[in-house]
Amino acid sequence: MKTLWYRLSTVCWLACGLALCANSGCVRPTLVNGGNNGLNPLDGFDPPGDGTVNDGDNTGDDPVDTNGSEDEDSPPANQFNPFGLEVEFTGVQVDLFGDLIAGDDLIVVGTGQGSGVQYFVPSDPNPVAMNISETEQFVISGFAVTGKWIILRNVEGEVFVFNAETATLTPLDPQEFAVAGGAATGLPDFRADGDFVAAVMDREQTTDGFLYKLMSLVNPTPQFIPLTQNPPGTSDPFTPFDTQVAIDGFQGLLAAQVDDNIYFYNFSFPDLEPAAFDFSTFGGVSIQKPIWLDNLSLMYLARDTSPEGERMVYFARMNVGSTSPAPVSPAAFNDFFLNNGQFGYFAAQSDSDRLLNQQTRSVFGLVLGATPTVTSDAVTNTSIGEIRDDGVFGFGQTLAISPNGEYRFIAGAGAEDDADLLQVSKDVFWEVFNDPRATDEDDALLKARDVTASDDACAFITDADRNVGFILLD
Repeated sequence: MKTLWYRLSTVCWLACGLALCANSGCVRPTLVNGGNNGLNPLDGFDPPGDGTVNDGDNTGDDPVDTNGSEDEDSPPANQFNPFGLEVEFTGVQVDLFGDLIAGDDLIVVGTGQGSGVQYFVPSDPNPVAMNISETEQFVISGFAVTGKWIILRNVEGEVFVFNAETATLTPLDPQEFAVAGGAATGLPDFRADGDFVAAVMDREQTTDGFLYKLMSLVNPTPQFIPLTQNPPGTSDPFTPFDTQVAIDGFQGLLAAQVDDNIYFYNFSFPDLEPAAFDFSTFGGVSIQKPIWLDNLSLMYLARDTSPEGERMVYFARMNVGSTSPAPVSPAAFNDFFLNNGQFGYFAAQSDSDRLLNQQTRSVFGLVLGATPTVTSDAVTNTSIGEIRDDGVFGFGQTLAISPNGEYRFIAGAGAEDDADLLQVSKDVFWEVFNDPRATDEDDALLKARDVTASDDACAFITDADRNVGFILLD
């Protein structure tokens, strides 16, 4: 059995270790205020349910059509209007392989039209999708959004930074900052948080030989911070290995995966050797899903499956020199998320947890010290209906949490079906939206996929045409 090891200088210990919590233990989540308590709160599910829903108020304006004007042919206003939130729809279409990301009063869409990636301002009275460039064609997924900044690339791997507030596009020198070209993969090309962006460099284009690099967006002109200590075994750019990065821009930390190892860098000391952690005996680290870093906490999809064949999501506490990861749950191959002290994932521990269309029950919580603590688990939601293949509260495939923690959203993924309900929560109860365009009172709930959220807006895909819908958040 491999042992965990670290390599970090005394300077980095003082900079990183003393500034952050020194507790190294990590246990499986426990549930706040009762419920399925114990080492793992997700140990089975078959509760009764009445299928009821909490009606929201009905004070909103009439629905609007895609040009922002009143639609006289629309049915009556939304019966379910949770927290007074109003759903709006656009004619912007997400490409089948395109991404959808919400930023600071900004929604960015991989449309395949115009420049390939378009954006619009949801607070505008008449939101219109705009091209980022008249001359460049960008890859429609893998881009990143932070604040008003959009970071994207072309098929050659050349990187561009667009400021949506000033409508300024800045091409980066590929000898300084470039990523792998070709079609987009299942992983994002860039990880952005606050004023920082991290990426794995394409060393056939960059000239300094460094594998990982940061970009600072504090100033109008992007500044680069190379992490000069490449992980062992990565010196030869032609030697194949799996790698990806995640960052915490507020704490100034970067986690870099190389196969089953995680290397932990501090932005303030880019020339120091990183701490290293071996996760090969903790399920390994899969390259099929993004890893998430928040302070010293890490979430990752395991390469190995459980004895029952389920995918495993691990939660690790990456203290300086030690770590104690534990699986939060056997999980479906769906979204999971960790940011600003909050986490969410989908659990599928038994056949009764999973809908026929693969929707599974959601779990959300907070990282309190070294312990992930569950605050919302669909197993404790008394509004869950018994007929699950008609759609059920707290079940889905994609999730989003507004960075300020006020809203949690759930939606489906892939092809739309009856269980792909757009759902919102502020606590443990989930509420749904009526589709203001619906004409069938027996099928009036709003279905959505691929939900994303910022503090300003929630965006999602709806309809067979993959149109963008959005909700302005207070």
